[in-house]
Amino acid sequence: MNSGSFYNLLHWRIVSMLVTSVIISITFIVMLSIIASGKMDRTSVALVAAIVAYFALTFFEGATFEDFKTFLVGSTADGFINLHTLILVFSILMIVNIAKEGGVFQFLAFRIARMTRGQPRTLLPTLRT
Repeated sequence: MNSGSFYNLLHWRIVSMLVTSVIISITFIVMLSIIASGKMDRTSVALVAAIVAYFALTFFEGATFEDFKTFLVGSTADGFINLHTLILVFSILMIVNIAKEGGVFQFLAFRIARMTRGQPRTLLPTLRT
């Protein structure tokens, strides 16, 4: 391999990494703005953004499905911690969302306010525990 082809290959890798970074950054900014506007469902927007990022990485970076599987599920070397962490965070988000829709947080707030009779000196230590 001569030095000219090496530099051409290096140039292509740098350009493809830059294009991928720009596409994923723009996708992330658009996703956040759509979610903040509240015009679409958060899950749908996040799923579309993930698909765009997947295709950008696949096309420009040459990433394979095995790379994504290793990233999401992990490998035997790291003890498959990635999937467990994702499941934990997703489960906590689901529980908090269900509790919010069920009014658990409002119930607890009223209960604590009634228990402390709205006095700030007793309210702060109650919330700390």
